[in-house]
Amino acid sequence: MSEHKKSMVIEPPDPPNNLGYANCWEKTPEVVINCIESKHAREVKTVGPCVTKYICRLCRYVYCIDSGD
Repeated sequence: MSEHKKSMVIEPPDPPNNLGYANCWEKTPEVVINCIESKHAREVKTVGPCVTKYICRLCRYVYCIDSGD
């Protein structure tokens, strides 16, 4: 294996705490409320025509919203 391949670090695509779709939540999880109140910089990615993914690497969560629902 080349030295270049040995030194590559591959970051996992998503934080480990997958909260699923917010459309299914009965109430907003505390981790999301605390994150928003703490004004963390969350990543917002469009992953489909009606699906948006929200990621906070500090709080280690990810969830999606389907605006087509």
